[in-house]
Amino acid sequence: MNLLAILLLGIGLSLDTFAVSLTLGFVCDRTTRHEKIRFLIVIGLFHFLMILFGWLIGANISRLIAAYDHWIAFGLLAFLGIKMIREGLSSKEEEVNCNMLSLRNTLMFGVALSIDALISGFSLGLVRVNLFEGSPLGNILVAGTIIGMTALIISAIGILIGKSVSSKLGSKAEIFGGIILKHEEIKEYTTIWMDTVRNGQFGLSNTNKLVRFYDGTTGLKTGYTSAAGYCLSASAERGGMELVAVVLHCKTSVDRFESAKALLNYGFSGYALVTPQPEGGIPPVPVVLGRQDSITPVPERSEPLLLEKALASQVQTAVTVDESVQAPVEAGQRLGTMTATAGERLLAEIPLVAPEDVPARTFPELWAEFLKSICLSA
Repeated sequence: MNLLAILLLGIGLSLDTFAVSLTLGFVCDRTTRHEKIRFLIVIGLFHFLMILFGWLIGANISRLIAAYDHWIAFGLLAFLGIKMIREGLSSKEEEVNCNMLSLRNTLMFGVALSIDALISGFSLGLVRVNLFEGSPLGNILVAGTIIGMTALIISAIGILIGKSVSSKLGSKAEIFGGIILKHEEIKEYTTIWMDTVRNGQFGLSNTNKLVRFYDGTTGLKTGYTSAAGYCLSASAERGGMELVAVVLHCKTSVDRFESAKALLNYGFSGYALVTPQPEGGIPPVPVVLGRQDSITPVPERSEPLLLEKALASQVQTAVTVDESVQAPVEAGQRLGTMTATAGERLLAEIPLVAPEDVPARTFPELWAEFLKSICLSA
């Protein structure tokens, strides 16, 4: 077996480590650099040791272990996977830390992800490894080193890719937050204080205490890391106005809830939603050579403005429209502007648009109208 075959074997044995490393890089952003380096070293070292151990114990035992190696790997990875799920579902989220790269778990990963290398070591005992002129043991040591380094490098690539994807998603957090708020169904879950699953066998309680103790709370998410501290994105709705308060780096869980309540109280007590309405209505715009004589514009949007309550009662509007418009007129075509002000402060300029199409008169229609006017005047 030459160098190329050993490299291909190393890559093949590293595919499962790549998948696990990719996941760890994505979800375990709170692990230290030291823990990641230790994980990589363990993966590489265990692949090397499994190759060497498999070669030493020989082909006879290989047939016995080959029947169970996948079950051993499955059991270890299943245990780690269940542990990750349990931590993700834990109601004590402030105590949860991404400790999947603790020393104990790292060693378990090392065994689970390198056990296939043990069988490969058995196989290498049945073929001639000819990397250089020397003893069989020397060739196996070099082959094991190559396979171990390959597993280490591929695992490092997986962690880097996972971390890169995670950071890019994180930079778009406000986009995902907006997407979530577009789906009102999310509030059906974020407003539940307590619930049970599996026919009442397990109880769940919402870690967002505002759901129970703050009127109008609609969500949304608590969080904690050692670097960020106790965090909370809280949403609440009162009088048709929904506010979101984001609190970061609090020292205690109580602090984040008190800070969020203070922010929400400030918003509800000091601000109001006002939808500008045209004072005296909107005058029609004459349509030149259109199938109808005029068209009355409408506001392009009717979104409310968020204003200080002191300004809410001072809102005034002024409407300006075109003197006339040439047919054809398309729906949505701008025909004027509604300006909203509060004192000397400009609040918004809202386009006034055509609510429908107005086709132009055709030549036969104009000719028929001309003849009609002559007949009536005669």
